[in-house]
Amino acid sequence: MGSRCAAGGSGPDRAGAGPISARRSLSPGLQDQLAKYAVVDRSDGMSRDLYASRDAVEALERDPRLREFPVGVLFALEVYSARLVGRDPKTRAPRFEVTPQGHLVRSKDERTLHLMQKVQPGFGSQNWAFGGFDPVTAKPLKLQLPGDCLLCHQAAMMSDMAFSMNLLKHFVTSGAVQYSFCPQPWATIVSVSMTGAAPSPPPVFMALLAP
Repeated sequence: MGSRCAAGGSGPDRAGAGPISARRSLSPGLQDQLAKYAVVDRSDGMSRDLYASRDAVEALERDPRLREFPVGVLFALEVYSARLVGRDPKTRAPRFEVTPQGHLVRSKDERTLHLMQKVQPGFGSQNWAFGGFDPVTAKPLKLQLPGDCLLCHQAAMMSDMAFSMNLLKHFVTSGAVQYSFCPQPWATIVSVSMTGAAPSPPPVFMALLAP
C-alpha cells in the first residue's frame, strides 16, 4: 500500500493542518487493527494517510530486514485533497494551499478507503486481496479488481507489493508518524468514488467494514 514514490524521504508528521481533521468513521474492526504510520502528499493536491495492521508492525520489530509480510497483514489508505489556490505563471502547474512547512492543508475528505490484505504466503499479486470503499457508508468503489490496484503495485514486487516499506520501517524504529512528498500525480482510476454499479468487495474485508 502507498504510492509509487512513498519510499522517499521521511520525517515527523506535520501534515493535515487546516479545516479537515482526522476522520473517526472507520469501523471499530479497522480502528482496533490499524496504526497510522505515514502521511504522503502528492503534487496533484492529494494527501493520504497510510495505515498498517499491528501484525505488520510486529513483524518488522522482529525482523527489520523483513522481505515478506505474514498472512493476515492489512494495509489501508485514506484520501484527502487540498484547495487549489492558483497556477504557476510559467508552467501552469497547479498550486495548492500549504502549511509554513510546505505540507498540504487538507480542505476536503475524498471519502476513499483502499485496503490491501495478505491472504496467502509468497511473493506476487496473487497473494493479496485488494478493495476500495467509501469509509463512511462502507459501499465499494467502482474499481476493476485487482487490475486497477495492480497497475501501480506490480512495481513494488521486491517489497511484497508495499511501496511504503521504508516509511513503515522508519515508523517502527522511531515511533513517529512519517511524512513524505510524492511528485507524481495519483492514477485517475482510483482517485475518486465513482457512481454506478460496483463489484462485490472481497469477503475478507466485510467483517472489518461492519459498523
